[in-house]
Amino acid sequence: MPYATQQDLVDRYGERELLELTDKGNLGTVDDTAVTRALDDAADLIEAALAGRYVLPLNSVPRLLTSLACTIARHNLFAEGPPEHVRKAFEDARKTLADIAAGRAVLQVEGIAPAAAGGGAVLVDAPERRFSDDTLGDYMGQH
Repeated sequence: MPYATQQDLVDRYGERELLELTDKGNLGTVDDTAVTRALDDAADLIEAALAGRYVLPLNSVPRLLTSLACTIARHNLFAEGPPEHVRKAFEDARKTLADIAAGRAVLQVEGIAPAAAGGGAVLVDAPERRFSDDTLGDYMGQH
């Protein structure tokens, strides 16, 4: 599921930056394939973090996830390695995803509910025991 679009990247970072990052053939156009791949890679990273906490696919995309997807995709578009501020933003995005995965941060969007977490306890709904140490007390000593 895409969490951001090429237009989201343009709105945040400008068409010029996308052009500089993707126009390897100097054609004067943004390479849509490179952008789509970066956004897909960002979505994969986001879903890896969400899978243990939320039922996927999500009904709607929270703005936080769009922001994180843009940050991750931008980082991934730097072929020669991103500048320090882009690398730091990427690390911050990964930390936020780790916080979501660990339950330290929760997505607050209508229609999105955290997946049921397994508590490890087994609950049993059964009739009362018929046999116990008390009811079998007379038989325990006889063999």
